[in-house]
Amino acid sequence: MPLKRLHWITSEKFAEGYPHETEVFAGLRARGIEVLPTVWNRDPVPRPGPDERVIVRTPWDYLEDFARFNAWLDALPAERVENPVAVLRWNSKKDYLRELEAAGVRIVPTVWMEASSDAEVAKSFANAFAGRARIVKPVLSASAKDTYRLAPGELPPAGVFLDRPAMIQPFLPEIESDGERSLVYFSGRFSHGIRKVPKAGDFRVQESHGGIMREFSVSDGERVFGDSVLAAMRARFPEFRAPLYARVDYVLSAGKPQLMELELLEPDLYFHHAPGSAERFVEALLALS
Repeated sequence: MPLKRLHWITSEKFAEGYPHETEVFAGLRARGIEVLPTVWNRDPVPRPGPDERVIVRTPWDYLEDFARFNAWLDALPAERVENPVAVLRWNSKKDYLRELEAAGVRIVPTVWMEASSDAEVAKSFANAFAGRARIVKPVLSASAKDTYRLAPGELPPAGVFLDRPAMIQPFLPEIESDGERSLVYFSGRFSHGIRKVPKAGDFRVQESHGGIMREFSVSDGERVFGDSVLAAMRARFPEFRAPLYARVDYVLSAGKPQLMELELLEPDLYFHHAPGSAERFVEALLALS
């Protein structure tokens, strides 16, 4: 049945639509498809008909009430949601990286920490990449919130990671020199690559922290890596087709890609940095019908 309406899930801040998705909305509406921005924690839960879909795109405040977000996911009609609810839930915590690593994906080396006292935090750090600068962040986090770069021997602020699963990684100097790279896929097909470089003196690549982003020419080896990450994810969820959208974030360390994150829940897809990418996403959406 031809697609007629999309319930576009977002946050209160972007109740009128995320500005960088304007071209996507215009392309859909030009084809007669109604786009309804829907604030996940304000508006009624969508009840789409057979010619409608729920597209979970920019609910960027979901971590402010994670329990409520999970209850909202449960209330959705799962058969009409993209990406699938089970995939969204799996991807909401960064420990999905453990499964991908077990499946053969090369990730940034990681020590997983669960501590109920600052003494346990100190013990975890004593056994994790000693003598090196390190990054520590919560398993449940986004946009570099509560992410710390620590000098050798330094510990995170007291209390921050108590009873809060976290991950410790070596700081990779390539982040400062080469940045983080992202491969964006629509319905399993590669669309574009974005290189994100932090501002001088910082390690965070997000534009909100001063990072600079630009499209780049992706090598064959990087494409093979990105494809392998998606293949591992799809093997985990064989009941679903390729995700409508996916972003593979990685760093080149010693010339080899190491996965930082596979974003399947609410990634920025960088349409404003990649000419033609919005139209490719529109085509992927049209193919849902």
